[in-house]
Amino acid sequence: MSILKLSAVFWLLPFAAQAQNSNIPPQATNCVSCHSSDGNPLVAGVPILSGQRALYLESALRSYREGRRTGGSADVMQTYTKDLTDEDIKEIAAWFAAN
Repeated sequence: MSILKLSAVFWLLPFAAQAQNSNIPPQATNCVSCHSSDGNPLVAGVPILSGQRALYLESALRSYREGRRTGGSADVMQTYTKDLTDEDIKEIAAWFAAN
């Protein structure tokens, strides 16, 4: 494989990964801005959601929504979760648990 072809493959990899995750639930669109579309964030300090248990993620999201989880980036998470329904939370948790 030529250098040109090889560099094109590496350049397109992020787009291919995003395309594979195009069935992200609409409720999770805000989540992916920090946690990435596959739940493996590129920024240090942002929690990995991929592979976490759905019940854990549901509990965490409800705790943020209800203001019971504090510290760290809780204020950001409380903003993002305040309008989520229980069904939204279940869908988001199931999505990241399955990745």
